[in-house]
Amino acid sequence: FRRVLFRSTTRETQGLSGSVEAGTYGTARATVSGGLRTDRWALGLSAAGLRSDGVSKADEDDANRERDGIDAWTVSGSARLQATAAVRLEARLRLSDSRTEVDGYVLPAFTLGDTAEVAKSRSTSGLLRATVDGPLGFEHQLSLSAYAIDLGQTGGAVFDYDADRQVWRWQRSEEH
Repeated sequence: FRRVLFRSTTRETQGLSGSVEAGTYGTARATVSGGLRTDRWALGLSAAGLRSDGVSKADEDDANRERDGIDAWTVSGSARLQATAAVRLEARLRLSDSRTEVDGYVLPAFTLGDTAEVAKSRSTSGLLRATVDGPLGFEHQLSLSAYAIDLGQTGGAVFDYDADRQVWRWQRSEEH
């Protein structure tokens, strides 16, 4: 059998917090998070966004002046409930989306230059977990984790990629 030596935890938020940043190239970033928690339950929500006009990796000396910007956001939420002294339920969900303009290789010389290429990404991931302390002297966890991702690029090298996965897991460990 396997003994759990390390347990990863995520700190639960209490109250509200946020930040705003601005910089060169029209760059701005904002975050906000909030949560409530007690010994019995917790709820949390967070969001972040990034926007930038970007820079061009292509050589300006060759008349490549197009900036390659990015727009991205992420939203996540979590919940925990201590249903009984021995049963704990948890849930997490995260959504992300981004759109990034990129430079490419211009034909016929195949040199790095400004193109209309745009890379897009959208992902969703989540976790449901139930933890039961005590049966047969062990802690038992039953969880379902899942994700879905959609990647793509348009405007030059065109591709699209989708993937998803779901994992059911039962784990037991000795109580400490």
